[in-house]
Amino acid sequence: MALLNDNIDEANIHRFTHKAMATIYEILIEYDDTLYAEQAAKAAFDEIDRLENELSRFLPSSEISKINNLKAGEILFLSEDTFECLIQSQKSFEITNGAFDITLGSFKEKWRKENFQSERNYDKKMFHINQLFEINEIDHTIKVLNEDLNIDLGGIGKGYALDKVCDLLLEWDIPNAFIHGGGSSVKSIGGLSKFHGWPITLSNPSIPKQTLVDILIKDFSISASGVKKGEHILDPVTKKPITKRKSAWAIAGSAVLSDALSTAFMIMDIDSVLELCKTNNDIGAMIIEDEKDELDQDDLIMSDNFRIDKMLI
Repeated sequence: MALLNDNIDEANIHRFTHKAMATIYEILIEYDDTLYAEQAAKAAFDEIDRLENELSRFLPSSEISKINNLKAGEILFLSEDTFECLIQSQKSFEITNGAFDITLGSFKEKWRKENFQSERNYDKKMFHINQLFEINEIDHTIKVLNEDLNIDLGGIGKGYALDKVCDLLLEWDIPNAFIHGGGSSVKSIGGLSKFHGWPITLSNPSIPKQTLVDILIKDFSISASGVKKGEHILDPVTKKPITKRKSAWAIAGSAVLSDALSTAFMIMDIDSVLELCKTNNDIGAMIIEDEKDELDQDDLIMSDNFRIDKMLI
């Protein structure tokens, strides 16, 4: 999705990689002291591992698994991270009119078991996210309202981890860093000393060697979603994998928001996406709907604030 531009000088850039959350995280740090940069990166990767243990629904001991095993009416005290993820999920649900929904976990499991091939009609009853659970923002607790609840933070967990890593690196007084999780979500701190940001390339998912856009990112995040790796994004209305859109990118100040929005932009109609960007200056979008492999600029649907002058190389 997003790769560091090939023309940068990496003489003073330290690269570190780590496998977590079913992907490869990479941290690039521009810093004079190599050992200090390595120690900061290790602390960041330890933080990612901690978050995975807490937020992954695939780990029986995680807090999300504990929530998913609660019965209707039961209450659980939440850690700060789980609480914040749920609050951000609710906000993303609201601003996307339900296109981003973390409560589709059970339907994802059904489709995985059927290898996405079955036309079986699953229960399409719609629940508003607030009809499935209730968050007490004072006590930091969750109350399950419906036993159909099955939370999946896969749509924002990676972004949340990137935000937390950036916070940690800032605490380590790292002024310039670039972090990505599998290339699908990236976030930057500051910018390379010879640039006004971190230069990255957004590529065509069908032809990775084809550059779509070269941009600079500085203290913000960009995330991408698509169906190239398999139909894994469910439409909250039909409860079936979406097929109408090829790829979507979202820009936002936080990685947790860009992560959620890139998923939502795969589902929302174009007018709704562009209106959301128009009313929120810190949100940008780029969408590909054309199914052809090779693309030109006319095939890219962009919000006005996606390609602003200060972002172009």
